[in-house]
Amino acid sequence: MPRRDGMPTNQEMLVDFTNTAHDVFVAAFEHDMQHKMPDAFQEKPLSALFLQVIQKPYRTGQVVSGEELVVDPLHEYDVAGFDHHLKLRELPEDVRDHYIDVARKMAGLTLTDAFVASTEIPTGGLTASWSLTYSNGKRRHVDTFKEKPAKQSIAAAQYFAEQALADVISPEPKMTAAERLIAIITGAEEADDDKRHMDRRFMIRPVAGLPLNGHESTPFLESYAANMFRSAMICGERIERHTALGSPEIFLTLENERYELLNSSYLRAAEILDRRSL
Repeated sequence: MPRRDGMPTNQEMLVDFTNTAHDVFVAAFEHDMQHKMPDAFQEKPLSALFLQVIQKPYRTGQVVSGEELVVDPLHEYDVAGFDHHLKLRELPEDVRDHYIDVARKMAGLTLTDAFVASTEIPTGGLTASWSLTYSNGKRRHVDTFKEKPAKQSIAAAQYFAEQALADVISPEPKMTAAERLIAIITGAEEADDDKRHMDRRFMIRPVAGLPLNGHESTPFLESYAANMFRSAMICGERIERHTALGSPEIFLTLENERYELLNSSYLRAAEILDRRSL
């Protein structure tokens, strides 16, 4: 409920921010990916896809060195973390069950040329995080599940998401009247206007079990293979240690399944790389 002074609560502002980020993701997908899915993205799970929007300062010497918005599909581990994020209240069981259902639906979606984000991604199916970095290295951060960010930070995140949405819908270079006046006073080139563009791109997270189709870039595959190999080795060492300690069988079974998934992911990436080296 709104506070007595009429201002929205932090939770309500976070909902608005997440909803705007949802609109950014859908609009960007329709503009950049719909009916023209890159070969490397074909048949990948939607749950591995994320959108990154970055804006760097249009002029050197600014206090802010960069801003970033990241929009992700909702995962079951997000729901599992609700208790950690919502320390001040219990999450009703029906609400938890709803979000688990949404996360499972998202996990079952696959990227193809026929995928339509606006109809297939349900309300509440995306999460968002925003960060602002100052020139001195300090950062401000807001995300969908963070309970108590400063109200000023949420407002800044909301403004950035609105800018990102406007950039997708109408990507012409923009400067506010104040920025243009400063540029004139400081003698900045008119070309500085172009530097207000936001850079956005969809990317695939290198998760274990990712279905590789051979169209992925060589740098991605090399990084993926290295990560899977390293994770498999760590998992194998953990299995040996817990076997020696006599850990419960159910734990060892799950760890062995995890090892097999990591190792098979490494072998698949290595196989594609080997074919390319011939």
